[in-house]
Amino acid sequence: MTETDWYKSLSIGDKVVVDNGRFGLGIRYKIGIVTKVTPTKMIQIDNGEPKFKNGMILGNRYKETKVIYPFDSVWAEVAFRCWAVWQLENTNFNNHSTEELKDIVKVLGWEYVKQ
Repeated sequence: MTETDWYKSLSIGDKVVVDNGRFGLGIRYKIGIVTKVTPTKMIQIDNGEPKFKNGMILGNRYKETKVIYPFDSVWAEVAFRCWAVWQLENTNFNNHSTEELKDIVKVLGWEYVKQ
């Protein structure tokens, strides 16, 4: 079994993890859904991504910066962690109540020391 055999078995409705590369802003790993598979195994993803062939983006001279990976437990966790960190980095915590902030602090395991 080769590294891209999983790719050949993709069909419409399957989930994949899209690696947006290191050079852009926003979330690096996103979950996409296959919306089209051509007879030559070009894949179109639902979020407007360009077509992929053998897991690599087509029509981009920087082919190495965008690839897709199988949606398995490992890549699903990577995508979730990336999304969660991005959400935390881009949240305006001033818009949350003190009680909500206390809940967040508790979940994160932080301890507030009163001066």
